[in-house]
Amino acid sequence: MKFDEFLIALGLEHRLNLADTVQTGACSIEFDNELTVNIEHDTHSDVMQAYCVLGNAPATHRDAFFAMLLQAHLFGAATDDCMFGFEPRQDQVILFRTIALANTDGHTAIAQLEALINQAVRWRDDFSELIEAWEQNVVQAAVSVAQTVAARV
Repeated sequence: MKFDEFLIALGLEHRLNLADTVQTGACSIEFDNELTVNIEHDTHSDVMQAYCVLGNAPATHRDAFFAMLLQAHLFGAATDDCMFGFEPRQDQVILFRTIALANTDGHTAIAQLEALINQAVRWRDDFSELIEAWEQNVVQAAVSVAQTVAARV
């Protein structure tokens, strides 16, 4: 399958300029005015990277936070074969999926994109609460340590 065939299979030939999209190798698709899926075509590897921004990473204890995300996508168990990534310039956590085009038919490629969309909706809805709970737990842990140290003095 080729990139333009994938876009046509999605029914996007009437919503965007296929020639421009194929030339730039990228497009963004908005679903239900809530979720933006970015698709970038790597012509050298003949794969697409489809990704969604989930939100900003927490301000504190980031190493433990990223370790938790790595565990969540271990073998695709909690992410339906999607993976988390980090875009450091914008400090954003993304959920992405690599879709190989060379040996993939339209049905399979669309199913893989749909899996990303379903997971992105799921994780995005929970992500702000996850960050908030994460930061509250960090504060509670710091208070607990401070109280323990103060009690020993």
